Amino acid sequence: MEFITDKLNTHILNPIKDIGSSRLIEVFYYDPGGIEFLSDNKAGIQIIGGQIEFQFEHNRRLFISWANVPGWEQYALSCSGTTFFLETSSKWTMGNSKWWKPAIGKNLGYAEILGFEDNEGEPNLASLTWGSSYTTAIANWMFEKDFAPKYPNGDDIWVLFNESDKIRFSEKMKLIEIGSYKP
Repeated sequence: MEFITDKLNTHILNPIKDIGSSRLIEVFYYDPGGIEFLSDNKAGIQIIGGQIEFQFEHNRRLFISWANVPGWEQYALSCSGTTFFLETSSKWTMGNSKWWKPAIGKNLGYAEILGFEDNEGEPNLASLTWGSSYTTAIANWMFEKDFAPKYPNGDDIWVLFNESDKIRFSEKMKLIEIGSYKP
C-alpha cells in the first residue's frame, strides 16, 4: 500500500530519488556527544543520537535523521541532500565497519519506506537495499538499553542490519509500507 503525500515526497522520497542509483562511497555517523555515545549491541543494531550521511559517487550525499515536520510527530524520520546538524558535530567514518562494508561500492537498488497509516502517512523506517541483496534499515525511536524500541518515534537514529529485526520491530510498531523507490 503506497501512501504518497507531498510531505513524504519532500522529506523522504525526493532526496532518495536525487541520488538515484549512484554507487555508495562512504558512510558517516554524526552524534553531538561523540563516538562514545554510539550504542552497539554487536548483533546488528546500532543507535546514534544524530544523523547518518551516505556519500555517493559524483559528490552526491544523502542525510537521514529526524526533523520537525508540521502534521507529523516532533521527531519524524527525514532525508535531505544537506546536513541536519552543524558540520562541526562529531562525525566518524563507518564504511570499513563489518556492518557497512558489504554496502560500500554498491548502488542503491531499492528503498522501502514504512510508517503509519494515520498521522498523514508519517515515515518511521527507511529500508535501503544496496545492490540486489544487502539491506539496512534506518528508523527513529527513543534510545532503549535493551535494543528493543518501545515507542513509535524518538530522537535517536537506529540502524538495523538484520532483516529479522526490521520485521519484528515493524510489526511491533504496526508500520505499513507508505512509499518506495526503485531507481
